[in-house]
Amino acid sequence: MRRKHPFDHLGQRWAGCLEAFFSLPGLHKHTLEDYRTYLSQAFAQQAPDELTSEDITAYVESPSRKGPANEGTRRHRRITLSTFYSFAQTYIPAGENAPIISHNPAQRAASERRYSSMPADPFAHLSQNWRDCIRDFLASIEAISGSKKSYVGYRSILARFFQSDTTKSPEQFSRRDVMEWIRTPATGNRNHREVLSASSQNGRLSALVSLFRFASGWEISKDVPLFQQKSPTDGIRFLRGARPNKALSEQAIRAFFAAIDRSDVKGKRDYAFMLTAFFTARRVQELARLTFGDIEQVTMNGRQIHVFKFSQKGHSADTFTQELPGECVRAIAAYVQAAGRQNASPDEPLFAPLVQGHPTQHRAKPLNTCYLNLLMRGYLVKAGINPDGYSMHSLRHSSASQRFAAGENLRSLQRLLGHSSLESTSRYIAHLTGHIDSQVLSEKFGDL
Repeated sequence: MRRKHPFDHLGQRWAGCLEAFFSLPGLHKHTLEDYRTYLSQAFAQQAPDELTSEDITAYVESPSRKGPANEGTRRHRRITLSTFYSFAQTYIPAGENAPIISHNPAQRAASERRYSSMPADPFAHLSQNWRDCIRDFLASIEAISGSKKSYVGYRSILARFFQSDTTKSPEQFSRRDVMEWIRTPATGNRNHREVLSASSQNGRLSALVSLFRFASGWEISKDVPLFQQKSPTDGIRFLRGARPNKALSEQAIRAFFAAIDRSDVKGKRDYAFMLTAFFTARRVQELARLTFGDIEQVTMNGRQIHVFKFSQKGHSADTFTQELPGECVRAIAAYVQAAGRQNASPDEPLFAPLVQGHPTQHRAKPLNTCYLNLLMRGYLVKAGINPDGYSMHSLRHSSASQRFAAGENLRSLQRLLGHSSLESTSRYIAHLTGHIDSQVLSEKFGDL
């Protein structure tokens, strides 16, 4: 006899979790259908908490009805499972006080697949001088950026490059070798084996350019640099990708914020976060990491204002301060009051995920960037706006565009956005023909 529901055999707890997952806002009809299909296949024999990373890998690689699964199918299976398990880590069944699962076996499976062939020391085949040089180079990257993430990213790129041909020393790599390697397909879980984007290729090239330049000044003895020849990266041009994260028009901005239902805690939180992103033009991660202690009231030029402290991309060791517009202060205060978080400790994340089934209970971690992008897509759809080409970063572009249209100059925008060059800033307003601070937006959008 056929089951009434593909998830009935999993029991009420997991069936409830899956239904809550399928009810997330912003899911496209076809995406929802894919989610149901892949999850019903993956959980046909075992409950989600019974699957191991090996089981998930076996399912991802299993044939489809038409024969061997192609790379697109395998990628969608991986993404679906990883996304569901991330959601399940926040879902608390009725009558319980802990998430239904504490780990994400899909992420572990992806990690094992990605790094199973990478040796513990990917530079062991290089000479001692080159190993020391790479060590010092990576230390300098971390020291300059103040970011462990930058260190890990650069090390990963260099490890994969030098592992691409362990028979060669760094001096033996040619320009052709570099060009072929930076164009090799992606190895990450999200876009495994797909053609790299322009930004990813540029990231690889940038790491190699920096290393060989560093090696040209790294001395093995007095006035004798380690690398004394032409760099294999010379003559390779950085790519210019398609312009992403397009800005919203004034009409679309108003429709977008009007679509956010502020009748409950979640809506107040989402509105406060989105409004702060738009008014301050900060990157999503810079705001997602804010804690209660990062906001304070100060007196400046005889008036009291609120400011917030944040770590800027590429400068995580430094602390920056920016004024928090009154509109944002009021929106955040409304959210905090509705959530009953007035007595939160200074180190608690300001914008935190809600526990499923508990409308005012928050988890002690920041909001996830992917989740925020999903929220934004949902509100764009609700506002009648095609979400294609938009992300949370679009609010930063929109803020810069509206400021420039209102008269703010490029130099001022450059300082606000934290760009190292005017060229980067000019890309934000390239579609427009045409000291003003957040007051520019307050006058124009104070009624959102």
